[in-house]
Amino acid sequence: MRILPLIAVCLFMSAGFGHAQTYDGNLKGLKLIKPLVEDLDEGARACGVTEELIRDGFMYPVSSSNLQISDTNSDAATFYIQLTTLRMRFGCVSAINIKVYVYQFLKPPFSDDAKLFKVELWSQGSINSSGTNEHARSIKGAIEDITKHFMTAWNLDNKPQ
Repeated sequence: MRILPLIAVCLFMSAGFGHAQTYDGNLKGLKLIKPLVEDLDEGARACGVTEELIRDGFMYPVSSSNLQISDTNSDAATFYIQLTTLRMRFGCVSAINIKVYVYQFLKPPFSDDAKLFKVELWSQGSINSSGTNEHARSIKGAIEDITKHFMTAWNLDNKPQ
């Protein structure tokens, strides 16, 4: 019975990232992106989730676009995928958090010095639960769906005038 409050807390804490952020035009001109998968926790591995599975979920929607992928170019925007997973008796619960960001020098209004900041261009997340045997497939599908939402935003921002 202690698990229900834990799930409720996870749901309430993540309610703010359960929908896509729309920044109207922030992806305009973006041509190069670099995927970055955060190191998986023990829960994700116990539920059958691998970095390769996550990258496949990202690559499938992106591969049919004009957006270029680079693992090495430092000028590329980062497509950051974070997964936090709990393995329980009834199955697995994962929180997915995806952000697209760049680093940029900016001068805060209260300072004379420019500082390097992380500028978030787009984000979306979800919470998924399933049986242990189905969880990896469920996570791959969720990452594909979120990446499709990103690709839609990117296409809208980069459509010809």
